[in-house]
Amino acid sequence: MTAVDKAFFAASADVRNAIYPQDVRMNLDVKYEPHDLPDDIAASLKTLMHKLGLVYGAIDLRLTPDGQYVFLEINPAGQFLFIEQATGQKISAALADALLAET
Repeated sequence: MTAVDKAFFAASADVRNAIYPQDVRMNLDVKYEPHDLPDDIAASLKTLMHKLGLVYGAIDLRLTPDGQYVFLEINPAGQFLFIEQATGQKISAALADALLAET
């Protein structure tokens, strides 16, 4: 999940049968798709971003088989372009808008 200011861009990839399920980026053949986060999860992440003073963050989550979201980390300089290219989400545009709003 990529957070840019108040915009969230969630994407998912099923890595259960991937060669390297521990790090989704290592599986070049995995298909990424846009993902709708539940409102309560998004609200919790927005609160965390605010408390940490972050405008941008690449947030790693895992969705368990029973439907629970597990928070792993927020990377304040994480990669997003591979997600944007795979899903068509407008992350670069949101980032540019956020940067322009700061000037």
